[in-house]
Amino acid sequence: MGMRRPRKRRMALVSNLLSICLLIFGTAAAFSVNTLTVQNSDAIPTSWPVSAPEEQGMDSAHLAAMLKQIQADERNIHSILIARHGILVLEAYFHPFNRETPHNLYSCTKSVTSALTGIAIDRGLVASVDTTVHTLFPDVSVDTPDKEAITLRHLLTMSSGIEWTEPLRSGLSDTWSFIESDSPPQYFFDRTLIHAPGKIFNYNTGGSHLLSMILQNASGEMTAEFARQNLFDPLGISEYVWDKDIHGYTTGGTGLALRPDDMSRIGQLYLQNGKWDGKQVIPEAWVRESTTAKITVSPGIDYGYQWWVHQDGIYNALGWGGQQIIVIPRQDLVVVINAGLRDAAWNSYNDLLYNFILPSVRSSRKLPVNTSEHMRLKSEVEKIAAPEPVQPAPSPRIVTSINDREYVDLNGTHGWSIFTFHFDGSNVARLELDYGEKSENINALIGLDGIYRITKTINYGPVAIKGYWKNENTFVLFQQFLREAERLTMTLTFSEIGINRHTEWLVENHSEDSEAVFLNR
Repeated sequence: MGMRRPRKRRMALVSNLLSICLLIFGTAAAFSVNTLTVQNSDAIPTSWPVSAPEEQGMDSAHLAAMLKQIQADERNIHSILIARHGILVLEAYFHPFNRETPHNLYSCTKSVTSALTGIAIDRGLVASVDTTVHTLFPDVSVDTPDKEAITLRHLLTMSSGIEWTEPLRSGLSDTWSFIESDSPPQYFFDRTLIHAPGKIFNYNTGGSHLLSMILQNASGEMTAEFARQNLFDPLGISEYVWDKDIHGYTTGGTGLALRPDDMSRIGQLYLQNGKWDGKQVIPEAWVRESTTAKITVSPGIDYGYQWWVHQDGIYNALGWGGQQIIVIPRQDLVVVINAGLRDAAWNSYNDLLYNFILPSVRSSRKLPVNTSEHMRLKSEVEKIAAPEPVQPAPSPRIVTSINDREYVDLNGTHGWSIFTFHFDGSNVARLELDYGEKSENINALIGLDGIYRITKTINYGPVAIKGYWKNENTFVLFQQFLREAERLTMTLTFSEIGINRHTEWLVENHSEDSEAVFLNR
């Protein structure tokens, strides 16, 4: 469902502070090493047609109530889009998120890799799903005949039988060892075979990455480029970010970032049996096979070809932190949600689906105009996109001794190395910091009035920060990279000699403490 690379604790050596590894905020993909960013001016996306819900047989009242509920329970949803009959009826972005910034899909990437596998088979680049995997890697040695039986079908359905673990926050995860090995395919086949292939579901991001390696070897170009030509361009997807591993392969199991409306295009393409604008982009048979139950995960939930399949006909792509592309064929409906949820699973949004979204579907035909409810829905969308500011608390006296002073972090676990706060008494402060493994100098704004301020970065996308003075010595800071699921709450307790920092990761349910001191006393 998506993996975050574990943080590694390091000795506090000031000489190494400028090379602190980015392990949390950057791309957050399992194999995050390099990225490919594409902005293709020749493939400007066609805007989604938009209408009031009533025009598509849905009522605005249920959708407005859903947005109010999301705000009331403070669920960390970043965006929610709903399309019916290929028409966008709801597009809501919770500040500071917006429609322009690609959002990391995490393991929704697997469903895209599956689509590309179907295209490659249709083009004759790969023989079939029954092709044995080891034959596609001539340098790989296989130690038992049973491993020779592992096919692409088994990688697609997470049923290779290979022993594999992916615990969060664990340096022992097979995924990290796999990608950092001299030969990821050999690492995969060196694992113990604990089940006969095709019998038992066991989540395996490594197998998804092998699919990308197979595609890249077969096509002679990076999987990301193959995707651009054969999937993204036909759908009008002109901007994306996709990681590649240390060996130069596009990551197949995670690491793709798309704009939310482009995620909707993927869902709509599947809903339309692989056809877009009159062109068969993905073979219809592949869409059908991919979204048909192939192996049981748990009661009521099955798995197809890198898609989760439900007994009521609904199927979805699922990524860490609550990223989902949900396709509901019976209602001709696509729902896309980006979020930063703790313990997100395939059923994270059942309450929204069954209490609000599906009940809003009242007819296959146009409903009577309901101006008042539609205006209420529009009001909710506008309110979550632009929340009201609050009056900032006065700056405490300690600001005079910490203002414009350089601090150096002694632990290096937060991505920050050298940083400086600038408070000028207004409702916006500034934070200058050297951040991440590339030691990018970022001059970020901090909203002190309850409103995030967004700052563009070169390497990590937009970052949004806000904060407030909790008491005379304590400043609470919230940090959100807009491409990512994770949100940080950092409590900084200032003294005359430095800062004690306590950081909590919302999605990972993890916390760490560190210290910073004045660089020049």
